[in-house]
Amino acid sequence: MLRNKILIEIVSDIVCPWCVIGYKNLQTAIRRLEREMEFEISWLPYQLHPQIPSTGIKKKELNQLKLSSTGSNKEISNYLMELGREVNFIFNFSLNEYIPNTFLAHRLIWFSKPKKLQSKLVEALFKAYFTNGIDISSEKNLLHLAISIGLDKQETQDFFKYKAGEKEVLKQEKIFRERNISGIPTYIFNKKFILPGGQESNTFIAFLKRVKDKDDKNSTAN
Repeated sequence: MLRNKILIEIVSDIVCPWCVIGYKNLQTAIRRLEREMEFEISWLPYQLHPQIPSTGIKKKELNQLKLSSTGSNKEISNYLMELGREVNFIFNFSLNEYIPNTFLAHRLIWFSKPKKLQSKLVEALFKAYFTNGIDISSEKNLLHLAISIGLDKQETQDFFKYKAGEKEVLKQEKIFRERNISGIPTYIFNKKFILPGGQESNTFIAFLKRVKDKDDKNSTAN
């Protein structure tokens, strides 16, 4: 039997803890629906703090830029850590003294797409930043992560050197801001249906079934 194929585009940032929670719950939903549907995931860039210098900024200095740091409030941090444990993810907010600029990481995610390593790279970036406190604005650290998930060392070094993907990532970000997507994560299904926020797995399941039903009706009508 032919299964519906659903494209899931995830607009996110590496320093967004809700993007981690949402993706973990989405993975659970996909596992429960994989007999009914096929899924393709694509990651799209959205910098929460594009104003941050390329070398990052200390958390305590964010207020000077009138920005907020998710996880800086102890109560919020504890809540997110509990949610993380429920989806088998460890948040170590105390290890992150700096908030990084994530533009270089988004370029690397863009670079990994044709090699079908996007999701693997994003998961490695989430773990590096939130669990291990690694500076993901560092080209050296990003190269190490890239190699660890299967990207070629020389190709990745050349990619960084020649600034590939800069225009593409900036263009994608501009499109989302012009579409008034201001909160992340945001999920776009089959280029048509939008679901914002770090949803629970049951919410994803119900939404995915509605997407499938609408696509089935459209196919029948045509």
